[in-house]
Amino acid sequence: MKSARLLLILTLAALGGQARAQTTSEDLSALDPDNRRWVEQTCPRSYGPSLWTSCVSRQIAALRAPGWPAVSELAPEMQIWVMQSCPTSHGPQLWRSCAERQVAALSSSLPNVSDLSSEARQWIDQTCPRSHGAQLWKSCVEREAAAVRRAFAQPGVQQNREAQPSQASPLDSPATAITRPSTPVEEPPAAGDGSKTQPSSSLPSSSPLMLTVRPAGSVEALRDLTRLEVAVEVQLRLRERGFLKTSIIDGVWGPRSRIALRDFKAANGLPNTDEWDLPSQTALFGSMSATAPQWYAPPDPATEAEGLYRPFASVMGTTLHPLNPSDANLIQARLSELGYYRYQPEGIWGLVSRSALQDFKAANGLSADDVWDGSVEASLRQARPTPASDTPFGEWSVVGFACSAEMNPRKMVVSAKGIVVGSMICDMQGPLARSSADWSGSALCHIDGRDIASKISLRVSGQRLVDRSVIGTSTIVPTSFDRCS
Repeated sequence: MKSARLLLILTLAALGGQARAQTTSEDLSALDPDNRRWVEQTCPRSYGPSLWTSCVSRQIAALRAPGWPAVSELAPEMQIWVMQSCPTSHGPQLWRSCAERQVAALSSSLPNVSDLSSEARQWIDQTCPRSHGAQLWKSCVEREAAAVRRAFAQPGVQQNREAQPSQASPLDSPATAITRPSTPVEEPPAAGDGSKTQPSSSLPSSSPLMLTVRPAGSVEALRDLTRLEVAVEVQLRLRERGFLKTSIIDGVWGPRSRIALRDFKAANGLPNTDEWDLPSQTALFGSMSATAPQWYAPPDPATEAEGLYRPFASVMGTTLHPLNPSDANLIQARLSELGYYRYQPEGIWGLVSRSALQDFKAANGLSADDVWDGSVEASLRQARPTPASDTPFGEWSVVGFACSAEMNPRKMVVSAKGIVVGSMICDMQGPLARSSADWSGSALCHIDGRDIASKISLRVSGQRLVDRSVIGTSTIVPTSFDRCS
């Protein structure tokens, strides 16, 4: 097997490069607006002409290829699982490859563990986390269930088949590991940004989610729209009810989502505002909520802003809320000051803001996620939190080459989520651990249609980074980079 290095040296476009870029631009312009936006988010022009052209061409080819993954044909809870396993932030090409594998795994029968005891099922559930995706989860469960049966099999003895009913294990349905509204009959489908899935009907009463029963006397909790998976489900439900007119479901709570919620509430006898509260949640996920009339077209938020931008109350331990535009501006400005957010503050808490927050949290010893809470707000307010300049997070170019797009396609982009070098994307399998100037961790790198287990090793010294990562079984060849300004 050929060894693969983390640094993929891509040759500069020579004769014909300009014409090739022009053709690529024309192909991009020919896409529908939603898919064009998806490709543009996947392939920023900061990559430079050569990398940008290569990236865009791959994404367009993936979008145009026949046989799009049939995610919409799966049960709603399985759609959610696929979309969480295959982030659309990876772009059309990698999303498609991932989704095809997950759909293939879910289209065949799932492992039957009903003959095992509840203790055995929970043991297997702990061993086989759903975060690995349907394909790996299915393989893991089949393997572990077989091991349990071999280890505990006794002649003439069955595994608690007719014992008194036990509490439902998450293994009874992969979807039960996902936090949901407490009225399971009315659960909506979910997907991700640019997912190509179509709205589905309300969850049938025969769904495995019926096993997740709310304890008697418990109080329904308001779901947190700052959580990406929650915002995605709310957007999907609004689209299913006909008020959100878009194929891109990205979890960004912007003007389109706010208008959709406001108009849904008005159609269902609730206040004509975009305030997210328990009555709104109950109505939205209820089976009897009114749908939008066929003639409904969402208004332009620039000309019809009545009832929009009702403030979100800050959660315990915080004074700011990222979904309030003024608060988002402050957070973005602070992240920009520290070098994590490399854009002008705009007041919309989108995917770039979430990624910047995740990088900041990973660098400052917090959980490497995009959750906004008291600990991250307190850390941001510190006089001297760890800046991005002390981390590997950001854009780097090979030493001796300028960062300008025209001169250097040899660029590496590092974040808490993963590393991008040319056509290779490495997904971190855990946080990058810091030891003085060294940052290390495990990653799964996707290259040439293969998934390769890799060891990431980066040393940062000022504006210089030395990459000693090992992709698969390759030999370590240290490569030096300079930080792009």
